[in-house]
Amino acid sequence: MKIRNLFLIHSLIALLYALGLLLIPQTMLFLYGIATTAGDRLLAQFFGVQLLASGMVTLLARDESASSARSAITLSLLISSAIGLVVSIGGTLSGAMNVLGWSAMVIYGFFAVAFAYFQFIGPAE
Repeated sequence: MKIRNLFLIHSLIALLYALGLLLIPQTMLFLYGIATTAGDRLLAQFFGVQLLASGMVTLLARDESASSARSAITLSLLISSAIGLVVSIGGTLSGAMNVLGWSAMVIYGFFAVAFAYFQFIGPAE
């Protein structure tokens, strides 16, 4: 896999979740077994805004040739994916999310490993 393809996959997943969280937060929270108070819906929409930003960065940077910019983006996404993995493990194991919480762990885990590969092992292009 090329880093361009990883950026594209990341942008598609991030943008799909962002749209869901921004437009139908109550449904998205319900799917994960999370309470849906007005505050919960607002926090989900704020999370959607951040996913929108992350998805747009990788979408727009997928063809960027400056390796320093790609490296900075890759490192920041590696760190955020690793932290997201830890948070999703805690949320799933504590019962804050239902069985669908495992999908969040898989998504964060995949991106943590993939971004670590391109940051430390894989080719720059």
